[in-house]
Amino acid sequence: MTQDFYDPKKITTGITLLPFHNQVGGHTSIFRFSKKTICKPATQREQQVYDYLDIHHPELLPFLSQYLGVLNVTYHQKNLNLLPEVIFEKNEKLLNDWKNIYYNNLDDTTTPDILEKDLQQWSPNEDECNMRFKAFRKRVLREALSPNALKERLKIVHDWNYKNENNDDCSMTLMSKRPSIITCTTSAPQSPRLLAAFNKTSSDPAITNKSFVTPTSTNTSNTTTTTTSGSSSSARWQPRKIPDNPWSQQVYEKDRQRLLQLEKSEVVKQFILLEDLTDEVQFPCVLDLKMGTRQHGVYAKESKVKSQTEKCESSTSAALGVRICGMQVYQGEEFLFYDKYSGRKLSISGFKSTLEKYFHDKRQVNQIPVLLRKLCRLSKIIQSLKGYRFYGSSLLIIYDASGKNNKIDVRMIDFAKTLTPDQDTTQFTCPPKKPNDPDHGYLLGLHSLIDCFTHIYNEHNNTS
Repeated sequence: MTQDFYDPKKITTGITLLPFHNQVGGHTSIFRFSKKTICKPATQREQQVYDYLDIHHPELLPFLSQYLGVLNVTYHQKNLNLLPEVIFEKNEKLLNDWKNIYYNNLDDTTTPDILEKDLQQWSPNEDECNMRFKAFRKRVLREALSPNALKERLKIVHDWNYKNENNDDCSMTLMSKRPSIITCTTSAPQSPRLLAAFNKTSSDPAITNKSFVTPTSTNTSNTTTTTTSGSSSSARWQPRKIPDNPWSQQVYEKDRQRLLQLEKSEVVKQFILLEDLTDEVQFPCVLDLKMGTRQHGVYAKESKVKSQTEKCESSTSAALGVRICGMQVYQGEEFLFYDKYSGRKLSISGFKSTLEKYFHDKRQVNQIPVLLRKLCRLSKIIQSLKGYRFYGSSLLIIYDASGKNNKIDVRMIDFAKTLTPDQDTTQFTCPPKKPNDPDHGYLLGLHSLIDCFTHIYNEHNNTS
């Protein structure tokens, strides 16, 4: 018997996005859409690249975050804390997708094997990639739009606002260019309903924020969820270590200041919806690596070419084809943070020693062989992509310091400046050299990483 369609608008007018705690780089804020997805502002070019790679290069998809399309995200000026919202009336495709899966095996909450497999270990075919996309999209929509998920989200937002208004301690000051290395000691793993709170900024040039906090008004002792039609216990937010990453807070506050200066009552931006690579990672250790020997795009102005070239030449980008753009790593009882400013200052030896800090004990070092196989596989794929340039893109490496999850993930991100063979070259102000070759700068970066991680692994085994 066909069920009547459950309209999410019966519960709420939209989904309020939540702060994302594990952002180690970038210029714009990232938010959590659901338990397994994040969203961020994106250019039309980045959307086009995701679509193009999805169609033409399924072999590369395991090394990308799963791309789920575009959302229209609304900022309300009346909301001084600027938690943006995905308003249903402005996102008809989202509701149509939900309606389609509602009528197609919504009660099937089993996890397809394809979602549990590490596709980076082999080259999946197009059918396998499509199968994973459909299964992942179905799970995300269920975890975001089912009745239980929406009710839980409303509770989370209510507690977020309450904590934001009443939390008066644990303040911290973030300068426009804060210290490059910051340690942050936090307590044991946090409750399942992870929230963050920011206080109102002062008029001082320095930016003063509350540290991320977890709501205590929610009862988390009972983790049992009653499963009803269209909902699943898997929709609940998972415990993870809150790193209080200063970079996330600083980027959020800068966005907030810019938007508060606008006279419009609301601002609508397009965000891309991506897989959250830190989902189910309890103590997320994230390494953001800026790849390649060139960072400016093919439409760059002369001033941008000059500034980006200087950054490459004065950092490890020119010699190694890679530099550290951000890092958070869990050591003992604290997180250690590096930002892009410290990454630019590193010498070649400093770069290598920083990677050693990322793999600081035997448990993590033992994951390096898997990482090396993945980097070698990615290198072979990039070598085959003639005419592509991944200018300004980054490579993320993520593992769980808790030891409960042995997976180490490698993903390419940030494609706003990426060049694909189908582009019209007549408007390029800075065309690539040897346009029919693969991206040699990116390949140099991958080979440098393979050399560094091989050295770290061998040195650790010799000292052991």
